[in-house]
Amino acid sequence: MQHVLPRHLQIIYRINADLMALSAKVPHVSSDILRTLSLIDEHGEKRVRMGNLAFAGSHSINGVSALHTGLMKESVFKNLNMVFPGRINNKTNGVTPRRWLGNINPELAALMREATGRDIVDDAEQLVRARPMARDKSFQEKFAAIKRANKRELSYRIEALTDVKVDPASLFDVQVKRIHEYKRQLLNILEAVGHYLDLKAGVATSSVPRVRIFGGKAAASYAQAKLIIKLI
Repeated sequence: MQHVLPRHLQIIYRINADLMALSAKVPHVSSDILRTLSLIDEHGEKRVRMGNLAFAGSHSINGVSALHTGLMKESVFKNLNMVFPGRINNKTNGVTPRRWLGNINPELAALMREATGRDIVDDAEQLVRARPMARDKSFQEKFAAIKRANKRELSYRIEALTDVKVDPASLFDVQVKRIHEYKRQLLNILEAVGHYLDLKAGVATSSVPRVRIFGGKAAASYAQAKLIIKLI
C-alpha cells in the first residue's frame, strides 16, 4: 500500500521543490549549498527545518538589532541570504518617542522642544539639534531638575508598592525586561552581591549610593528564570 504524506507535509514538500528550483538558478549555489537550503533535513530521520521554512515563507525578516541582523546574514541564514538578498533587514526595537518621551516624560519632551525648536516626538532625528545645549549651564540645570523630580516620583511609587524607602539622590540602576538567562539580570544581581561584599570588606572602589531596580516576568515553567527572581 502506497504511503501518502499528510496534507501539511505535502505542502511543505511542494514549497521545498519550488525553493530548490529557484535556488539552483542562483550563481555559486552548489549541490552542497542546496542541501543546506532544503526545508527537509536528510541526515538520519527526516525532519523539517523550521527556521528555513519560516525564512522561505516570509517576505521580510527583522534582525531586531544590527548585531543580530549581521549574524543572521553571515552565519545562521548565510546561504538563504545568498538566494534572497535583502530579505533580512534591520528594524531595531527601541524607545518610541511618542509613547516614552511624549506621554511618560512630558517635562523632558517640553525641554527638548525648547532646545531644538522642533517637535521631536514626531521626528526623533531632530534631537541632534539639542547637542550644542549640552554645555549650556541653564539647560543642564533644567535637565537635572527634571531628572530629580522623576526620581522622587519613582521613589514615592516604590515605597507605596513595596514599603521600601529609597533615596532619590542615589544612582538608580534600572533593568526592566523579561527575566531570562541571557538577559543579563543574573550578571547584574551577581555584581550587586559582589559590590555588597566589597562594602562589607571595606574595599569598595565606589562610594556612590546605588539603588538597583529590577522589573520583569517569566513563564511559570521557566525554573531557571524563577531561581534568578528568587536570588534578586
